[in-house]
Amino acid sequence: MIARRGNAKLAPVSFARDTPARSLEDQLAEIVQEVPLRGEAAERRRLDEIEAARQKRIRWEAAMDEARVQYAEVLALVFQAA
Repeated sequence: MIARRGNAKLAPVSFARDTPARSLEDQLAEIVQEVPLRGEAAERRRLDEIEAARQKRIRWEAAMDEARVQYAEVLALVFQAA
């Protein structure tokens, strides 16, 4: 079974059971080690998303500045022709 959170796939999940091959304690130890790793990965994704949004805003602001300059140039040409 694959665990899901939203659209993201997480690692395969097996239902905890005591088996001769792996005890419940061994499985729990593995889970305890994995929790902080997943937290760190989630934090990296969150920070990446924040940075992507910041870069998008910078590009938008630059495009708006360029549009203002072009608009002012067009207006100057229109008023010179009049």
